[in-house]
Amino acid sequence: MRIITSDRDEKIRVSSFPATYVVEGYLLGHTAFVSAIDVASEKGCTRCVSCSGDGTVRLWNYETCEELALLEGVLKKDDDDDDKNETEEKDSEMKDADKGSNDENTDDKNADKEEKLSESNDDDSFLIPFG
Repeated sequence: MRIITSDRDEKIRVSSFPATYVVEGYLLGHTAFVSAIDVASEKGCTRCVSCSGDGTVRLWNYETCEELALLEGVLKKDDDDDDKNETEEKDSEMKDADKGSNDENTDDKNADKEEKLSESNDDDSFLIPFG
């Protein structure tokens, strides 16, 4: 039984069970981390597909360690994504700043409630303000 694995690099390793520590071959071609691998489940088929952070999807024969097909540019991040991320970060910062000022307003409102409760409570009973 063949075992197909990858780590945090661009290499895909081919080994066999039970001696999985013996690497029998590599599927080499990706230039960034391998994010997913899928192996054909049909009996006798020796193909698998992988995708990578380099934006490629590759089809392999893992028995011969040969690349059979390459699909490029599928997962590439474009420059518009960078602009979008910058805008989202700025929006998040603004919301955090607004939240901080809202927290201050909430504290003032709570202090007002506590003051009103203490003014209305002339006897020795104890009140706990909520909300």
